[in-house]
Amino acid sequence: MAKKAPKVARIMHAKMKKSKLKEAMSKWGHYTSGYHKQKGFHSGMMLVDEKTGEVYSITLWSSMAAVRANERSAYIKHAVGQFVPYFTRKPYSTYHKVGAFVPPK
Repeated sequence: MAKKAPKVARIMHAKMKKSKLKEAMSKWGHYTSGYHKQKGFHSGMMLVDEKTGEVYSITLWSSMAAVRANERSAYIKHAVGQFVPYFTRKPYSTYHKVGAFVPPK
């Protein structure tokens, strides 16, 4: 059975040291994959601008309640904590309704 379409996107906006981008990209999937154990997680991606160091960590969720539960978890603190030395400013998150979604084949 196919997974239901996500309803909420959390976008973490960050700026990283350009010298740390490749390392961050190689680690992101490992730490974010732990979210699969959390109720309501759908999928995620990391978007990177190598010229500016801007990074967007996008995770998709079944509901805002699932996002909030993730944000209260010890796991997210551990996962994000792995990247603190890479940030040039404190990251922040925005939340968005998923208006349309095309699932992978």
